[in-house]
Amino acid sequence: MEVVAALPFILPEALEDLAEICAWYQRKLHDLELRFQADFDRSLAQILLDPTIHAADEVGLRRISMGTFPYHIGYLIERDLVVIVGVIHTSRHPGVWKARV
Repeated sequence: MEVVAALPFILPEALEDLAEICAWYQRKLHDLELRFQADFDRSLAQILLDPTIHAADEVGLRRISMGTFPYHIGYLIERDLVVIVGVIHTSRHPGVWKARV
């Protein structure tokens, strides 16, 4: 599937993931929260640059590993949108994604 101009849309569940993760890192050390946000922004920019570079599973879900932090960003491609489904820790069960797709 070719995407001409990808625009991001972040599901409310993914926004909740981000808020919870940022709050957790802020409690640990304020600088970690800022570093996490920067890592997320870099990963999102990579997705938008070429959304099709990551393989899709049987339901079309794609994942990118964040650089420094142990999280994956899950996303779908829907026409000209990149839909961010969630930001999930790498140790969580993959079934978490299926409930959101």
